[in-house]
Amino acid sequence: MLVFSTKHWPLVVVVPQRLDAADVAEFIAACDACYARRERFASLIDLTGLSEPPSAVQRKVLSDWAALRTVDMQRCSVATALVVQSPVVRGALTALQWVVTSPRPVRVVATQHEGTTFLLEALAEAGIPVPKSVHAYHASLA
Repeated sequence: MLVFSTKHWPLVVVVPQRLDAADVAEFIAACDACYARRERFASLIDLTGLSEPPSAVQRKVLSDWAALRTVDMQRCSVATALVVQSPVVRGALTALQWVVTSPRPVRVVATQHEGTTFLLEALAEAGIPVPKSVHAYHASLA
């Protein structure tokens, strides 16, 4: 199951519970729809409910898709926050960011509130107006 919400645009909230082939396809289609808007946005991806990591095949599909969307990511994606419970996994993903460059800033955080704080700052730095509903959503996470 995958929750992919643009309700708080320009904040996109993604909460996967699992990532089977159908979920990966749904995620890619939803991301492509965001890029098709040709508007800048930030993504909060909460991985805390993910029961197991994506398989090697799913990682390859996501990696190949991301490689094809590099220009879209550079143009539209302001920043991404990944919410991860495990401090060890957070550390590993943060270290990976030092080695693998991303077309936009990515921060690995412990909570949705921390991630949304980072994303609101990134949107402000990019000069993107943020509706009051997004600030209310952020406050509700505290």
